[in-house]
Amino acid sequence: MTLKPGGLSSTKWDLDKIVTFDIETEGWTDPVSIGALHPQGEYRAWNTGKDDDPIGEFINYMMKPVFRGFRFVAHNGGKFDFGFILTRLLERDDTSVQILKNGGGRLFLITITDEHGHNRYLQDSFALLPRDLDSLMEAYTDMEVEEFDEEEYDRISQNWESMDQEFRNRLSSYLKNDCEGLRKVLEGFTD
Repeated sequence: MTLKPGGLSSTKWDLDKIVTFDIETEGWTDPVSIGALHPQGEYRAWNTGKDDDPIGEFINYMMKPVFRGFRFVAHNGGKFDFGFILTRLLERDDTSVQILKNGGGRLFLITITDEHGHNRYLQDSFALLPRDLDSLMEAYTDMEVEEFDEEEYDRISQNWESMDQEFRNRLSSYLKNDCEGLRKVLEGFTD
């Protein structure tokens, strides 16, 4: 299956080469946990405390040779998630980036080229599907939407280990649900 984003007629989205991901932060500024869902269903997460540098670890994962030509898709990524990753990519000597913004100045697509000339792409699905993820999941999937309220967001701490185990499990479940939900939305959108 492929998705064909509007305005990019020469580029198709191969769902077998899409990793969906999401980042959760403390106070909108400090990444705490990153989750990523591989097209074959493998889910990975990187958290502060367990991983010294979750953003760096995620970038290292993304830059593995197996992900050449892959799209890493986050819903609303151009307004939020990509900023954390882009800052770190620009610090690296082994990558170059090209940035495409939409008409509103929002990051739409970031092409990451490794030292061997192979690309990976950060893609914002909001440009294709401009609704909140919960609404899209209700429209395109049969999944149950996991809600996360403001009080729960306020409990997120920069130090993963300082949060109680029950809440870490809850946050992990929510993050995984968002990654799986976006994946199913993209699949449902093509049917």
